[in-house]
Amino acid sequence: MTHQTQQNLCTIADELKEIFEQLLPANDDYQQRHGNAQLEQQWLAIVAIITWGWTHQGALAQRVLTAMVVANTVLGTQDFASRQGFQNALKSVSKQLVPQVIDCFAAFTSKISGHWPSGGKVNFAVDGTKFSAPRTEANQKEFSASQTTKKKKTYRRKSDAAKAATVQLLVTTVWLIGTGLPYRWHIDGSSGSERVNLLSMINTLPANARLIADAE
Repeated sequence: MTHQTQQNLCTIADELKEIFEQLLPANDDYQQRHGNAQLEQQWLAIVAIITWGWTHQGALAQRVLTAMVVANTVLGTQDFASRQGFQNALKSVSKQLVPQVIDCFAAFTSKISGHWPSGGKVNFAVDGTKFSAPRTEANQKEFSASQTTKKKKTYRRKSDAAKAATVQLLVTTVWLIGTGLPYRWHIDGSSGSERVNLLSMINTLPANARLIADAE
């Protein structure tokens, strides 16, 4: 490895560290213990973001390992866990961790000069997108249209019933225009409503917010 390459890698690591420390500041009040390792909230969040947001090649176990190496390099930590151990730790703290990550994203985007506000308003775009998820029993119960609709429907054709039983997530996102960054988001089942999801987030938006959305 050349000296120039080493210098470039150090620069990238320093820049990533600065980004993550601003985006996901450490919380000393909460730590999740897994086995003999103490996996901090910030570390778990960073590994999760790298695993599912920044890497797309290789099996999940390899992507998790890569994410842990990057997180340890950036944060100067030496934490490791198996893929299953990491997912179990993440699952056990997700109810507390996800809202905190969303709040951190919102706080970070609100500090971006030139966009907050712009022309006297804070301009947000709102849109929803559906994603497929593994067809497990737990996911079907939580997200499939056949399980989440208030009134149980009967289907004339088996193909319609099978389609309703598929697992899709509706992710409604509020984006800060001009930055390409998410400000808030809400995850629902495929039968959910973008409008209802937006209303659930409306009180978290600034008073001078302007919303740009489609007819939904």
